[in-house]
Amino acid sequence: MNITYDKESLRKLLKDFYLISGIKLSVFDTEFKPVVEYPEDPAPFCKNIRRTQFGLDACHRCDKEACIRSKDMGEAHLYTCHAGLKEAIVPIKIGGTVVGHMILAQMIPEDDPNFSFEIPISLAKKYEVSEEESKLALSKMKPTSNEKILAAMSIMEAVASFVYIKNIAEWKNDDIAGVIDKYIQANIGSKITAEDICEQFSISRSYLYKISVEAFGCGIKERISYWKMEKAKPLLKQGYSASEVARALGYDDPSYFTKVFKREVGMSPKQFARK
Repeated sequence: MNITYDKESLRKLLKDFYLISGIKLSVFDTEFKPVVEYPEDPAPFCKNIRRTQFGLDACHRCDKEACIRSKDMGEAHLYTCHAGLKEAIVPIKIGGTVVGHMILAQMIPEDDPNFSFEIPISLAKKYEVSEEESKLALSKMKPTSNEKILAAMSIMEAVASFVYIKNIAEWKNDDIAGVIDKYIQANIGSKITAEDICEQFSISRSYLYKISVEAFGCGIKERISYWKMEKAKPLLKQGYSASEVARALGYDDPSYFTKVFKREVGMSPKQFARK
């Protein structure tokens, strides 16, 4: 998806969040790649792990897996990263569609009974980080209470909405229009409706109409009809009857198909086949 970000405004927003919470915040795009993060340097413990390519790859893989979960769930959630630290992720949405992700990164939980410093220390060893290095790095990180983490997540959800409202992240209509157009063509043999498309892409009907008019110059119903008639033409030339073509394109009533075809093409299916 072709999402554009105002990186300068986004960086300022993340910096303000950090000054208030003291927690690192990163924004990832739909390809699960970092767009902006603040602070830019990782926490000391994470920095040690990322010294090796093996550790760096593991961090990238962990971020990607979190983004995939965020997209599937469509809501904020807490998780433990591959190195044993606590993190949280919130999806950024435009028109109900997930177009990016915000990650609260690299936190040591202060009051989690299941957390032990021995866990990240042990996990770091496979990335060639010694126990002494891990202890020193962890001692430089300030623990965060569960209450503060939950509060930060709540604020982060508001920040994610703010990113869209203030046009810090924008989804180019020509891009989503192309995705919708491909969806219509791939499902041309079904009874595709505007409701189906809205549900598929988690967008509102008014937003779908806006996209369709700006990209195609017509409503979405007309766009669906256009592609159905484009599919019908070669079938009619191959000798299929109007009734057979109607069924192949998801029409229950052949006479209605004939009516739509005549309106779109300017002649009946039979006339078109003869021509």
